[in-house]
Amino acid sequence: MDSRAVAGAVYIKGLLDPDDAVRALSIGCEGLAVSNHGGRQLDHTLASLEALPAIVKAVHGRSGVLLDGGIRRGTDVVRALALGTRAVLIG
Repeated sequence: MDSRAVAGAVYIKGLLDPDDAVRALSIGCEGLAVSNHGGRQLDHTLASLEALPAIVKAVHGRSGVLLDGGIRRGTDVVRALALGTRAVLIG
C-alpha cells in the first residue's frame, strides 16, 4: 500500500533558507511553507515574504510553495502570488 495514500502529503513549515528547502525536497517532502513563525517580532529574523523569492527559485517548480505569515490585506496575497507562492496561509 502506498503510504502517501494513508498519511497524505507532507509539507515542512518554517523554512527561510533556500538550501533547507532543497534539502526538504530531497528527503521526500511534497511541499514547503515559507514561515518565520512570528520570529520577526521576537528576534529580528527575515520576514517570510523576503525569503520567498529565493526559495521559489531554488525549488524550480518541483514542489508547492506556500507562504505563512505577514499577510494582513489582499494586496499582500497578490504580492505573494506574484513572487511565486501557490497559496498563502492566514488565520
